[in-house]
Amino acid sequence: MAHAPAPAAGRLTLCPTPIGNLADCPPRVAAALLDADLVLCEDTRRTGKLLQHLAAEAGRDGRPPMKQLHDHNERGQVEGLVAQLTAGLRAALCSDAGTPLVSDPGLSLVRGCLEAGVTVESLPGPSAVLVALSASGMASDRWRFVGFAPRKADAAAQVLLDEETTVAFEAPGRVAATLAAIAAVDPEREVAVARELTKLHEEIVRGPAAVLAERYAGAPPKGEVTLVVAGAAREVDDAAAVEAVERLVAAGARTKDAAAVVADLTGARTNALYRAVQARR
Repeated sequence: MAHAPAPAAGRLTLCPTPIGNLADCPPRVAAALLDADLVLCEDTRRTGKLLQHLAAEAGRDGRPPMKQLHDHNERGQVEGLVAQLTAGLRAALCSDAGTPLVSDPGLSLVRGCLEAGVTVESLPGPSAVLVALSASGMASDRWRFVGFAPRKADAAAQVLLDEETTVAFEAPGRVAATLAAIAAVDPEREVAVARELTKLHEEIVRGPAAVLAERYAGAPPKGEVTLVVAGAAREVDDAAAVEAVERLVAAGARTKDAAAVVADLTGARTNALYRAVQARR
């Protein structure tokens, strides 16, 4: 019987960093970054500025050493880093902005740490995905994040046009094309184009896909962009749905089974259809 490895002495802490405004760095993240033996980051210049800011706010001199970890070198560093962490290294992992591993490097390292029994701690903090979703005005009880939107129009429409609210990152120069792909299938689908979130020129533009596609066709947005696409509207005629269940029952189906079939086809709730049919008997 396989046993989980004993916890190693070191620790890897995943540190979400500000997506624009340095004041948004949570205190626990700031402390973890400043107290780390080593900070793993995509760009040492960008993270270095953040560390300098945090150190100045904390009244500290100097900053912890940094090491680049990005898409092109991560796999080659995992073995060595895990060995250091197992020996007691306390490392902090951050991306250029937002929460690590959300369309950013770090997955191979986290998996390597977990397999070796190294403690992996994830701190809460900034995320463009959640900021855009909460500000979009769209349903957030059921939603999904798909990373960067596909480049091909048909693939983009297939991924983004879902029954749930969908959040995706997009390059500024491709926003108009992606919106046009959505509009070609559903021109009235509500979309929010969020750019430069938490920064000086933050802007969130909401409207039908066709209208926004036209808006950005001649003037692409500037800065980092997050798209939020509303889920497909499903209008259900309850009376017709109940009648459909009754017709299936008359044809020999059990009420429960008939209600489940009609619910799948119309979006109505199975229990509601079942009770409605039972009440009419």
